Amino acid sequence: PDWHLPPVLQYLSAVNSNPVGVGGAMATNSMALPPEINQYTIKFLIGFVALSLPVVELVLSGGSITSISQSYWYDSNWSRNIFVGALFGIAALLAGYNGTSPQQLLFGKVAGVAAVLIAIFPCFCGDKDHEIVKGVHGASAGIMFAVLAWFCWDFIQRAKEKLHDDRKKAASRRI
Repeated sequence: PDWHLPPVLQYLSAVNSNPVGVGGAMATNSMALPPEINQYTIKFLIGFVALSLPVVELVLSGGSITSISQSYWYDSNWSRNIFVGALFGIAALLAGYNGTSPQQLLFGKVAGVAAVLIAIFPCFCGDKDHEIVKGVHGASAGIMFAVLAWFCWDFIQRAKEKLHDDRKKAASRRI
């Protein structure tokens, strides 16, 4: 074994040296690497950070902000740093999420880029001098929320299909 190689290189070494591939599967150029982090863990972490961020920002600002994006300009550097750090964390998790379909792969990357743009281009938030490039923050936030809403819709559709398939299987067993 190549114990001194990183896991990705060990995997590629095993695939290239074994024509059948790892685990008995045929080795092809399109063989996907195993995920470093389970997709369910990535989804949980994204949800946890996204749902806890408004609460943390509200506490740090003492309830004086009207928008979570306004925390960038709040007097406390903690508020801004946590806001930007959380967005970069969400972006990294979205970049690492490959999903279960090509659409999820693409939209995850798009939402990750949008999260970075939200973080580095602060909002208008009532002061025209605050906005670095007009409209980037708002457009990026809209894109990110739309993609995350699409992920929820896609999950519901797949759950409905699975439920329908399970009911068909159960009905066929009764016959």
